[in-house]
Amino acid sequence: MTEAQKAHAGSLVADSFLHEMEKSLIPLKGYATRLGEISEDERVQKYQSYVDREIGRLIVRGQDMTRYLTDTFAPAVRPVGLREVLKDLESRVWVDCRTSGIAFTLDMKGECTINADEELLRGAMENIFRNAQDAMPAGGTFAVSVSPADKGKVMITFADTGTGITADPVKRVFEQFYTSGKPHGAGLGLAIARKIVDMHGGTLGAANRKDTPGAIFRITLPTS
Repeated sequence: MTEAQKAHAGSLVADSFLHEMEKSLIPLKGYATRLGEISEDERVQKYQSYVDREIGRLIVRGQDMTRYLTDTFAPAVRPVGLREVLKDLESRVWVDCRTSGIAFTLDMKGECTINADEELLRGAMENIFRNAQDAMPAGGTFAVSVSPADKGKVMITFADTGTGITADPVKRVFEQFYTSGKPHGAGLGLAIARKIVDMHGGTLGAANRKDTPGAIFRITLPTS
């Protein structure tokens, strides 16, 4: 099967799956919202908001997969603060970090404004986190740092302490349907992440760490 045939078949599967998933998740989202409305317990309201947000995230990620396979991404770009994007990423994955024994660290000095579709870009970063999570089944560290790059650009580095990248060459991790032998996943997360970064005029690269086992992903983006 050619890559084009794989993409077409994948788009049909993804579209069908998204349709079925939405039929189940949208009512569930409504139930969660109603639960928060009828309970005065702050803990119930707090976790209801997490459930509501995560269901919304699943629907958006499914839509991203379909848009990637059908090449129909349409970014809504506006000036956003990079710190806000990264702090929200940390908030979105904190439950996974807690249950997986992963320490999420953020090192960013000052503020930086970029032109981005905040939801899409955060989704790309979350895909990088999910890849790192798979590589750290016994827990570890996911370190995010921000530094100046070339003039008018900023670099966001994501370093994990997982098993590293086994693909040869390393750039194969960005190929669609490449799974590196994982028992789950469609092999689209990092391909989607690179597509989103490309659409923002940036670059996404990967390498194995030299100081310790693990992988490093670097996003370079133009600043506003």
